[in-house]
Formats: sequence, structure tokens, C-alpha cells
Amino acid sequence: MNLLFFLLFSFMVILTSWGFANPRKTNQIYHCMYTGLYYEYTLYTGIMQYKSEKTLQLISKFGETVKELRAEKTKKSQTMLAYEYDLDSGNLSRIEGGKIDPKLTMLWRLSEALSIPLSEIFRELEKNLGKDFHITDS
Repeated sequence: MNLLFFLLFSFMVILTSWGFANPRKTNQIYHCMYTGLYYEYTLYTGIMQYKSEKTLQLISKFGETVKELRAEKTKKSQTMLAYEYDLDSGNLSRIEGGKIDPKLTMLWRLSEALSIPLSEIFRELEKNLGKDFHITDS
């Protein structure tokens, strides 16, 4: 099955190099799940990354937390919030859907859009994850 992943991602890279996909404009992200392993391939960087089950859980809970805070604090749709605060609506959707791991600058912009400190987002995330959550197994 790993050969299938290799072939799939190779095909995506070829399409990009031939001009059928323009990663600089779309920053396309492809996800594959197979037996609990998670691989993310971003055409923009050309990097395939493994993400553990715990990392996926963290990203998913973060997305749920952002979605809850958006509904509670702003009462605006994703599109409206993205438009008003110059956020990429696709990225906001992928963050809330637990599909991507946002960068620090995006986290800061989200906190400004929600009109709360970034630390409050993390406090809510910690509550949603529970006290027993650890990213490492040790």
C-alpha cells in the first residue's frame, strides 16, 4: 500500500510540474488515510508528512474549539469572518474541519478576528482535550 501512496504523490507532483495544478495560487493539500497512518502532501512545499493519531486528535479538537469560539464570540459565518478579517476562507474551513495544522501567524490572526487573546483559545482547547491528553506516549 505504501507503493500506492508513492505513486499517487508522484502523480500529483508530475501534474504540478506540467502546469495542471498551480500550487502557488491554490496551496492545494492532499490527505490520505491508511491503517491509522496519516500523510499530508502539500504541493506548495512538496513535502509529505506523517502525523500521529494524537496529533490528528489535537488538530481536530483545535478546529472544534475555533468553530465553537467563532459561533459564540462573533456569531458570524466562516465566510463573513474570513472576509472581514482578510483571512483565507478555505484555510479557515480546513482549520475548523481539523484538516490542517495552522501556523502561528494564522493563530494570531484568528485570535484578533475572534477578539480574544490567543491564550484564551489555548485554554479552551485544553478544556476540550481534557486533563488526560498528552501528545507523547511517555
